[in-house]
Amino acid sequence: MPVAVTTFEHDVWMMAQVQAAGLHDLRRLFAEGRGVATIAEDLLQRIWASGRTLHLLAGTLTEQGRPWSPALAEELVLFFGARSDPEEKALLQAALVRLLLGFFRERGRVLGDFPELFGPDDRAAGSSPRPRRGAVDLGDWDDVVRELAGWDPDRLPVVLRWPLREGLLAYLAQLRSEAARDYRLRLTVWAVLAPHQGRRGPKPPQPPPILRG
Repeated sequence: MPVAVTTFEHDVWMMAQVQAAGLHDLRRLFAEGRGVATIAEDLLQRIWASGRTLHLLAGTLTEQGRPWSPALAEELVLFFGARSDPEEKALLQAALVRLLLGFFRERGRVLGDFPELFGPDDRAAGSSPRPRRGAVDLGDWDDVVRELAGWDPDRLPVVLRWPLREGLLAYLAQLRSEAARDYRLRLTVWAVLAPHQGRRGPKPPQPPPILRG
C-alpha cells in the first residue's frame, strides 16, 4: 500500500534515491508547470536508465500495519526483484510513475503549507549547496532535524521518525519563540533609549514577518 504519512526519515531516503537516479531536477519541472504526461514520460525513461527502479518503488510503498522504514524498503527491493512474470513487472512499472508523482505532489503541498519557512525557490530547488559536515546525512533537512534534536546526535533517530508536517510545525514554533524573544529584547532596548533621544530618535522596532502571521 502507498506510504500514507511521510516522515523526515522517509523523505531523506527517497530524495537520496531520486538523486542517485539522476532525477534531482524533477522538483524544478513541477515548479515550471510542465504537464503530468510530459513529466511521466521523462520520468520513466530516466528511471529505467538509472537502475534505481526497485528502490524508488520500494520508497513509495509499505506493508499494511507496518510503518515505512529503510529496512522495509530493502526488503521490498528484494521482493520486487524476485518477480519474473512480465505482467507483474508491467504493473509495477506503471504504478511507480503514479506513486512517484504522488510523492512529489504531496511533498510540494507540505512545503507550500509552510510559507514562513519556504519560498518558491526552496520548493523548487534541490539540496542546499552548503557542505555537510555531520556524520549523518540528513539531506534537505540537515538544519531542521538537528535544531529539533537540540543538536544532540542521540536524538536524531527520534526526530527522523516524526511526520514531516508535525516536525515542521514544531520547527516553526521554535523559530517563532526565538523571534519573539529577540523582538522583546530589541523593544526593551528601544524603550530604555527612546526618552533620551528626543523626537528624532528611531521609531520602535517592528515585529519580524514570522510573528505577523
